[in-house]
Amino acid sequence: MKKYYIILCCLLSSIQWIQAQDSQVQNDSTQIKSWTFGVKLGESHTNISKYHHYNYIRALYLGLFVEKRLAKSWAIEGDVIGNFTYYGSTTLEIPIVAKYYFNNSWSVFAGPKLDIYLGNSLHWRDSFQFNSSDKVSILTPSFEIGTQFDMSKHFFIEARYSFGLDTYVDSEINGKWNRNVLKVGVGYKF
Repeated sequence: MKKYYIILCCLLSSIQWIQAQDSQVQNDSTQIKSWTFGVKLGESHTNISKYHHYNYIRALYLGLFVEKRLAKSWAIEGDVIGNFTYYGSTTLEIPIVAKYYFNNSWSVFAGPKLDIYLGNSLHWRDSFQFNSSDKVSILTPSFEIGTQFDMSKHFFIEARYSFGLDTYVDSEINGKWNRNVLKVGVGYKF
């Protein structure tokens, strides 16, 4: 429970820090939008494993994001993403990442993410199915890294990978398992 308080304090500190920044940021002689809103869509491959196996659960993700430009090369982005597996289980993901822009088109980012398991069913691809007695964590922290390429003023492509930092499934038979997610998708900035 203590780790969730630490995560909450980090999130609140980040929000307070964003509000303390200027509302407009200058980029050479052009004006950069200080706040950017948008949507994203793509496919994710979730690996729920004790070790690093390469069997993945495919899913569709759909989300909303807001980005606050802090300086010419720095921004902070918050997302709310629904990760919907083809088996029917749903996970809500809330990452807050620091983003560094190499130029006007290409950026990299990293930061904490909170995974909220919303339920339904949880199946392992092909051969493994979790038992009803297995405990699935409702809140699981993870760390996310990724890159984004802006194809135009409005459209972009992205790739993200998140590492589970805590136990996602606690199985009496198979032990403790983490959740790692690879995502590739497209987005639209308003």
